[in-house]
Amino acid sequence: MRIVNTHEGSGSSASGTTTCASQSCTAVTREGKPFCPVHVEDNPHAEWVVKQISDRAEEDAVVARGDTPVSGYNIKGLTSQAILQQLSEYGTRTKPRLCRELTLDRAVLDGYVEALLNRGLVVEGMTNRGTETLALRRRPLP
Repeated sequence: MRIVNTHEGSGSSASGTTTCASQSCTAVTREGKPFCPVHVEDNPHAEWVVKQISDRAEEDAVVARGDTPVSGYNIKGLTSQAILQQLSEYGTRTKPRLCRELTLDRAVLDGYVEALLNRGLVVEGMTNRGTETLALRRRPLP
């Protein structure tokens, strides 16, 4: 396998080793990777992942505070899409189970549920034991 390196400040030797693409780092990387472990956060994909995590935390904080109208919640964001995906893949879920599966605080889940209910995307229910459930709304065929 040939290593193609497009990062300035890094290079490959004849032996197939690559040096870190970070400006002042001369560490040799493993398996032809462009960054050493110390500078892996400089990788564009790692930057994207960190931004996604940060965006989700900000969205969840807005919902947890409850000081924004439900209509202002981002239902196309990571958390609401994760809720919809979970319901799509596994069907009806209790709210406590959704919290566990998605690592969400109950207040955050309840905020998103209210937003999804207002948009007609989900329906609430109840188990025989009285636990609240959530399911995708089944839309009739046109």
